[in-house]
Amino acid sequence: MWFIKVDFFHVSASLTGIIFYTAASVSLTVYIHSKIKNSGTAFIATAVILASTNLAHRILFYTDPGDIISFILKYVSFSCHYESFSKGIIDFGELIFFAGTTFLFMILSCRSKEKERGIESDFLKKITHSAFISFILIQLIFSRFNSKIDLT
Repeated sequence: MWFIKVDFFHVSASLTGIIFYTAASVSLTVYIHSKIKNSGTAFIATAVILASTNLAHRILFYTDPGDIISFILKYVSFSCHYESFSKGIIDFGELIFFAGTTFLFMILSCRSKEKERGIESDFLKKITHSAFISFILIQLIFSRFNSKIDLT
């Protein structure tokens, strides 16, 4: 009987990435479902958007769209942000990306539901604007710092 040696730390880094990746994907799904009332249409829209965000950086293998578009495609690709986790590296910049994306889409979902109910609180508007600005600023700050833990 053949046994495969499993590296616990590599698996734990991958699982950490999967948990954060899933949280971001689920929050995006909740937001889309809060905007689109028809469940079938929301499901299809969610599938298309998640597939697009997962495959966006793959376009760069086939074309050279330029520096700015390359940066944008890599930035919106969830799987590009997950890549370091799959190699056994916990990258704090990627953790911040997934946590920020999760938080941002959950705030937007709450605001969407409030609008649907006819309630628009100034507090939630301020939180939404603050969350969006904070998300951008934190992403810019953490993209400059290369803080990683290599568990391999």
